Amino acid sequence: MLRIDLSRAEAIEVRELARGLAAEYGSTDSEALLGDLSGLVEGLPQRVVEEVRDHMGKRTSGLAVIGGHLVDEEELGPTPIEQKDPETTAASLEYEVLTTLYGSMLGTVFGWATQQSGHIVNDIIPMASMADQQVGASSKVELAWHTEDAFHPGRADFIGLLCLRNPTGAPTTVATLADVESADGGLSPTLFTDCVIIPADDAQAEGAEELGVDNWVGPSLQPVPLVRRSETGLEMCVDPAYMSVASDDPEVREAVTGFCRTIDEQIKDVVLQPGEMILIDNGRAVHGRRPFKPTYSGRDRWLKRVNVAKRFETRAAYCTNQGRRLLA
Repeated sequence: MLRIDLSRAEAIEVRELARGLAAEYGSTDSEALLGDLSGLVEGLPQRVVEEVRDHMGKRTSGLAVIGGHLVDEEELGPTPIEQKDPETTAASLEYEVLTTLYGSMLGTVFGWATQQSGHIVNDIIPMASMADQQVGASSKVELAWHTEDAFHPGRADFIGLLCLRNPTGAPTTVATLADVESADGGLSPTLFTDCVIIPADDAQAEGAEELGVDNWVGPSLQPVPLVRRSETGLEMCVDPAYMSVASDDPEVREAVTGFCRTIDEQIKDVVLQPGEMILIDNGRAVHGRRPFKPTYSGRDRWLKRVNVAKRFETRAAYCTNQGRRLLA
């Protein structure tokens, strides 16, 4: 995993850039900002941009952490108790802008019409109503490692998570496909066949129901492979909390369970601190989170999340709003 720590001067430079853009554009849902992001990335420290692009482009690790960003605890205000609360979103806007800038180093940031009211940047916060579910807003249960939005062919190529608060030190869990390959001595050919069925997770399914989108739930779902070959190498797509084996064949079941077992054995904890941004290759790495105890007092764990596509034009079939870059 690549680790980059900003110098004090770089941290101030990045903060001023994000604050200036927040004041200029007013929202990370601004079509003007979305259209300008690819050029605005050049305002980030050049060495950071070059190192991250080089590392994530090699497709050998799939993980990078950029630390040292300045988070003003008082100016930030309380952790929201509801996702995308307008007041807390305004207070944290500069960090949302920062998240989109880093995501734009690797491609085009986008959102989901079915998630958090279609906002480009999402809040990852504990919510009492979802404490026991397999969604990002849970807390009491371990959020099982997974490929983000594994159910959807338009899922992100990269995920960016910026930590604003983590008072209990709740670890993010990660493992890479390279870990599995090295530990297992090779991948079963069965994993490259249509061996699993992956429906939408609870959060996406609820949003899809509200919008009347039913492509990703129910008996019409088609089996897909766990591992595939792409133009840039091997990629995995896996979500054990929701997926099922598509065959009664014992060989298929053993290949799938063995693959998941190996990931379990390779999972590592990464405790994100305020001001740390992790970039995750969504095809080369899985991520999750250990359980923790929220207080709902305004000082709970708070992350900002953004999705990134290497080529957003390939998502045209799933795009519900081209200007705002929303999929469903």
